[in-house]
Parts: sequence; structure tokens; C-alpha cells
Amino acid sequence: MVIADNAKYHHAQLHQSWRQEQASVFALDILPPYSPELNPVERVWKLLRRMCLHNRYFHTLQEIQAVVDAQFAQWSSSNEILRELCAIN
Repeated sequence: MVIADNAKYHHAQLHQSWRQEQASVFALDILPPYSPELNPVERVWKLLRRMCLHNRYFHTLQEIQAVVDAQFAQWSSSNEILRELCAIN
């Protein structure tokens, strides 16, 4: 089972036939509209923005990418903050 937010591309006609063909081994569970509290990655993005991007000016997109990549590199090892944020036991 895959849990997805309610983005339009998750409902796309483009892959509807594939989803139907794979129904015996693949299920797509769509979260209700406007429910970021149910999607742990939204909490991660919120923390990332607060820690790395808020109240900062970046001259280029590459500067933003470098800061975000550095934070994700820090989080790549076992991390209690992300574990609590995503409610992973």
C-alpha cells in the first residue's frame, strides 16, 4: 500500500489503467484534502524551512539547494528529531 497526499497527479488518468492492472499487489490510499497533519513529510519540510530557509536571502537556486542538501546529509544517519517528527518507533 502506498499512502499519497491528495495532489491531482496521484489521481491522474495517465496511470489509472496501470493502477487497475496492479490492483492485486498495489493499493493507493489517498489522504483527505487539506490534511498536512496526516503526512509526516509535511512536518519534515516545515522543520527544514524553519531551520534553513526562513529569513534568509539566497542569490541563486544553487545556494538553496546546497543548504537543503547539507541539512539532509546531517539527517541521513539515525536521527531522533526526525524519528519523533514522523512518529517512527
